[in-house]
Amino acid sequence: MNKKHPNHDSPEKDIQVWTQAINTHGIFFKKAVREKIEQYQDDDIKIVDEECPVAFPDQTSIDLVVAIEKKDKSSAKLIMIIECKRAYAKKKSWVFFKGNASEENMKITYHMAINEHYQIKTKNDVSIDLCPYSDGIEIDLGKMKDPTKGGNCDSIYKAASQVCKGYLGYLQAQSDMPQKGSILSIPVIITTAPLFSCENDFQDIDLKTGNLHAELELKPQHWIALRHPYSNVQGDNDYRERNYHDISARSYAFKETVYIVNSEHIDDFFKSDLLIKLKNNFLIPYSRVG
Repeated sequence: MNKKHPNHDSPEKDIQVWTQAINTHGIFFKKAVREKIEQYQDDDIKIVDEECPVAFPDQTSIDLVVAIEKKDKSSAKLIMIIECKRAYAKKKSWVFFKGNASEENMKITYHMAINEHYQIKTKNDVSIDLCPYSDGIEIDLGKMKDPTKGGNCDSIYKAASQVCKGYLGYLQAQSDMPQKGSILSIPVIITTAPLFSCENDFQDIDLKTGNLHAELELKPQHWIALRHPYSNVQGDNDYRERNYHDISARSYAFKETVYIVNSEHIDDFFKSDLLIKLKNNFLIPYSRVG
């Protein structure tokens, strides 16, 4: 039997169609990301699960669940909830826009331990400068003959919502279980799309037309932190629900920091100061918790 073909009667062109269909869906990309992360196993990083089932409130699955442990092999873990997103065209890029200064001390992860469940913030808890981005747009250069069709905000928004759903569903399940040590968790999108940040001064935008009249200034980024709004349906079981005194406090609580990483720079993210500080400062063994 010729292993090259799914069916011995399939012509060569059928194999190309099959391959293209699988490539487009992104299964091969997810497998490649898993293979890359498995190379870190000697660094106390391991794949915990693939297509992990969770619900928040309805059912979904997580592409990859990755755990980073300390050298002492305690029960403390940094859990990465990873969504793999392959850009469906070679000419697609993701461009992000900076948020306001009030979010510079932003929530970057949740910390769960025995009798504890709280947010970790950039400046208060980690002492790290992390630029918050509030918006993203996918630019498809293949459609730039008609500029009105070259940009799309839905792709990034849907990807961020998908990873938040899996991330919060995972945390929801963890919060219902007895904790034997510290657990940190962060949502991560790994994408083939090149990442850029818009560096323009917003004063260059014309309020009359809403258009930027200065030259667009873009800076390549290896990874970014996107503040993504993700609120559950009111009344559904959501451990983030509290009796907030004002809408701004509720808005802060229902925005999650999603880490978006270009697939060629996975190493940079795994070796970043952010992950190193989270691992060293907050992964507490069971004997020290309580």
